Amino acid sequence: MTPSRPPQRLHEPSNGPASATPEGLMVRLRRETRADHDRIEALPFSRAVARGELPADAFATYLDSLLALRTPLEAAAAMCDHPGVQRVWGTMAAHAGVLIADLRTLRRGGVVSKLPPRIPLALRSDIEATAHSGEAGLVGLLYVAAGSWHGVRLVERAVRRMGEVRVDELRSFAVAGPAYADSWRAFAQAVDGALPPSDHGLAVAAARRAFGHMTRAL
Repeated sequence: MTPSRPPQRLHEPSNGPASATPEGLMVRLRRETRADHDRIEALPFSRAVARGELPADAFATYLDSLLALRTPLEAAAAMCDHPGVQRVWGTMAAHAGVLIADLRTLRRGGVVSKLPPRIPLALRSDIEATAHSGEAGLVGLLYVAAGSWHGVRLVERAVRRMGEVRVDELRSFAVAGPAYADSWRAFAQAVDGALPPSDHGLAVAAARRAFGHMTRAL
């Protein structure tokens, strides 16, 4: 990956607006997680994606990491009654089922994660703690989840080039299609209106923790 900002970033698209509000939460999330983005871009996984040389087993591990984030987060967001969280979650779609289906395809019916057990356990624990004690932090976690779906589009090119996987059989690539740009714009606007400035720090801190978990997963 190049060290610059998108289009070759794995986390978030480059063609959406910076923010509905110039000094809104989206701007702060991008600014204060930039180093976290860069750490992911420096991983061997990200360099393999940039070269277009991602083997099927590495792709499956990538889906494992997304599923480890998405499963507890989607459940927490759906159950949360915080109005800002609901506003943001309302612009997103549940993708855990899509990831499970693709892992079954890649592993010929099996969905057993190849991640070290401590990683999904740490993610689940963090998400559940955030949901119970600092719901505003869920907005930051949703930022990581929504942005990471952009990575699926970049990964598709590398997986297709390797030719080890029948790409057209994978549902995650279809879900992360052209309509994603429109959903990202709606998501960005919802994030900017989700929280009062006094809660922005909770969202940023939660996003940075999630980036740490994902970096260890990849």
